[in-house]
Amino acid sequence: MLRFSYSDTSSADAPLTRVLEHITQLAPTLQANAEVIAALQAGFIGQWGEWYYSDNFSTSPGVLTPQNWADRKAVLAALLAATGPTTQIQVRTPEYKRRLFPGVTRIGLHNDCFLAGTDDYGTFTAPDDTAWLAASTTTLVGGETCDVSSRSTWPNARSEMARYHWTYLNPSFNAEVLTSWGAAGRTEAARRLGYRLRLVRATLPTTATRGTQVTAQLILTNDGFAAPLTNRPVNLLLTTTAGRTTTVRIPADLRTLLPGQEVTLRATFTAPAAGAYSLALSLPDPSPRLATIPAYAIHLADQGVWDTRTGRNNLGITLRIS
Repeated sequence: MLRFSYSDTSSADAPLTRVLEHITQLAPTLQANAEVIAALQAGFIGQWGEWYYSDNFSTSPGVLTPQNWADRKAVLAALLAATGPTTQIQVRTPEYKRRLFPGVTRIGLHNDCFLAGTDDYGTFTAPDDTAWLAASTTTLVGGETCDVSSRSTWPNARSEMARYHWTYLNPSFNAEVLTSWGAAGRTEAARRLGYRLRLVRATLPTTATRGTQVTAQLILTNDGFAAPLTNRPVNLLLTTTAGRTTTVRIPADLRTLLPGQEVTLRATFTAPAAGAYSLALSLPDPSPRLATIPAYAIHLADQGVWDTRTGRNNLGITLRIS
């Protein structure tokens, strides 16, 4: 999670021309490391790069002229141009996306005053902002809490993280808010932020004849607050005791697996050579550079299925082919 800012103690920032120069300079690095950048927060403007207190992009916080809007749009356009189509860009309030680039799906929200006051301290400026965000199920949402309020109790926090499909939360700020959730609340938040995929049921073959058609079916559900942000391969792996693996690609788009919903994965394949095959579900990172690294694969929430060495989810079934 990246954000660039010129100052965290004052409104001192750089003029538009300098900001655009710096974004151009950063572009090669951002593109070369796109696979490991979860999101790039718009940054650059104002204190903390939070687009509010600023010496160069407004004369009064919260009061923006047409030129101020044009300058901010130029910064956001430069960030979109400097990054690849898989890099998520986050802005501070829904208004920035809705007003500047409403049709760009990879623009999300970093809400850095979650649960504060009645409108998250100015995060939601339009009456329908919250309804719009709740309906924008593919929009990346994350951020941090900033102050105690009547809304910052754990039951309400859980409800709002679910409603607004939160993917991540700063675990160290605001300490008073997070402490008030108790250990159980913080544990549940950590488990459910983003996606949490679980195997509901599997219908798997145990015997087959070489060369015949075999069908396997898996049903997954999402116990998290949000759907996966990126699509990735969904593979059924058949591995012999000698380590030879046959990969069966299952057509699916995990980005459509919204919280509380189920998806049925079906694979029909030709039974390979005779032998005993252990079955596993593999959900690797889509990047070729990261596909073989277990830390970047999806780990199902079920107990006893995850193989930390291979990054596979073992299904506990042996398919014997004669």
